[in-house]
Amino acid sequence: MNIPKYDCHLHSYLSPCGKEQMTPENIIAQAKKLNLAGLCITDHLHTDTPLDQFDNLRDEFAKLDKQNIDIWIGCEVDILNPHTYTIKNEWTERFDLILASPIHWIDDVRKPDNFESHTLINYLCKMINAAVKCPGVNIVSHPCWLPEIEGTDIDTTHILKTIIDKQLLIPTFKLAKESHIAFEINPKVIKDDDSYEQTKRFYTQIAECGVKISLCSDAHTLSAMDIWHLHEKFTEDIGLTIENFWIPTKELPKDLHSKSAKKSKKSA
Repeated sequence: MNIPKYDCHLHSYLSPCGKEQMTPENIIAQAKKLNLAGLCITDHLHTDTPLDQFDNLRDEFAKLDKQNIDIWIGCEVDILNPHTYTIKNEWTERFDLILASPIHWIDDVRKPDNFESHTLINYLCKMINAAVKCPGVNIVSHPCWLPEIEGTDIDTTHILKTIIDKQLLIPTFKLAKESHIAFEINPKVIKDDDSYEQTKRFYTQIAECGVKISLCSDAHTLSAMDIWHLHEKFTEDIGLTIENFWIPTKELPKDLHSKSAKKSKKSA
């Protein structure tokens, strides 16, 4: 199967962790080399991120020859705790799409009380559920990722197996389906390691609940955009068909002009 080559999550140089090479010109050139059909630029929206940076980035892309590559300007929101987000309801219309990240291991995010498996299972489920309830959310980013933390031995395989076997996230997946919210496949959770089989089961359960799947690089460098061989293998392994995919041309405005027009109209 030819998978839809829309990168639904990548970062420009404006993200604190994005590299200087991630300029609009370079991103488009790399996308052209990779034969991508579209890009969702989703820089981090942290508590201290100025909103006008997203408008400025939109303007930068609008001035370029996009070489028939569709561009959407979005953001990746932090879940600070199960009830608090870095986005407000009134901000959602500024963006073409919104990603909500259940796990971002940054200072402002409330961490679990300890790193025992039962605590992390509860923490991950609560944060994924919160991501589905985030204002304006379109995609839940890297839903089953857990960080490597020095001095801890997190058993990701056991955590995922427990969540799947006990069907702890089925209500959340059903809510996502009802709300037309996708879950992304992220390259950092589909590398062929000890948790690969449970990751496959995790995404199979998502798809069986009728939730759409988006594909992404989560790239912060140009070379990291080249991950499509991983997606081809993983989506084949779990048996996805074209009907399973969240495709931005079907879900979002086709280009960035609609938001720019809104902004101009408001300021006129």
